[in-house]
Amino acid sequence: MFSTKSAALAALALAAAAPEAMAFMTTAPGGFAPALRPATTTQAAASRAASALPIRRGMQVSMATGSGPLASKFEHLRGADVEPCDKSVQRFYEIYGKPVPFVFRSATNEILYMSHLDLVNARFTYDAMWACGVFSTFDVFFQGIDANTRTTLFDALMSALKLEPATVRADAEKVLTWAQGKTEADIVSAMNGEDSSEIGTILSTAKTAAEDDWIYTRNFGAGLIKVMQVVGVEPNTANAKKWAEAIGIGENTSAMTGLAMSRFESDVGVFLSSVEKFQQVIQLFAEVEAREKKKVAERLAGMAEAAAKEAA
Repeated sequence: MFSTKSAALAALALAAAAPEAMAFMTTAPGGFAPALRPATTTQAAASRAASALPIRRGMQVSMATGSGPLASKFEHLRGADVEPCDKSVQRFYEIYGKPVPFVFRSATNEILYMSHLDLVNARFTYDAMWACGVFSTFDVFFQGIDANTRTTLFDALMSALKLEPATVRADAEKVLTWAQGKTEADIVSAMNGEDSSEIGTILSTAKTAAEDDWIYTRNFGAGLIKVMQVVGVEPNTANAKKWAEAIGIGENTSAMTGLAMSRFESDVGVFLSSVEKFQQVIQLFAEVEAREKKKVAERLAGMAEAAAKEAA
């Protein structure tokens, strides 16, 4: 879609003018996960992954003593090896087989890291809302790439995460189809268990599940944001707070500011800022490309004029 020179210039502009454009892609810190899914790697890698996985801060878990409901439930996983994030990244570059345009490289790696950490968490269960979040996030931040490259890139990302790309797409589409024609009241009703469909059950489960049976992830939050947009609800602070309360995502109090806010509210705020900045970068792509084309046209016109004079 854009030339190499345009991409390079826009990449420099992104780094200089919009460093927070990828902020939504960064996994927020938050406590320790007491249990991770086994894989083949080292104990040191397991420790690194564990320290990066967010849990609800209201949980009282002692990693030192192994006490608490999560420690009891996942005792059988204690000491298990967990595949580190860099393995997913390595698989991706082996599958994709070519360099990712510089301006999209950070988003590529962050999707891999964020999703990998979800998948290795023992409390995580894949569902269509999570798939919708992954797909819609990819759709937003990779809109500057041509359609064929985007398809190939998404397939490689999902395959690197050991997911079936077609399944993730289909599950994301399920959410969008389900949300079409619904109102905000319909979504809240689904959260309250009044919708027996697959998506309705996902939402009600998120609200009623015990702390050790469900975990909020940024990808799930991104799926909720997409649903908000489909039903005509503006993703803003006030609506995010209302939806967080409706689905039961509790608030955390910042130790620095003393402000209380749910992770979903925080994610909505960061998402909006990230989208705005990234749209500015995409606009810059278009402007740089237009200027380049104009320069080429002027140069060709000059060459034609010079040739005409020589011929005369």
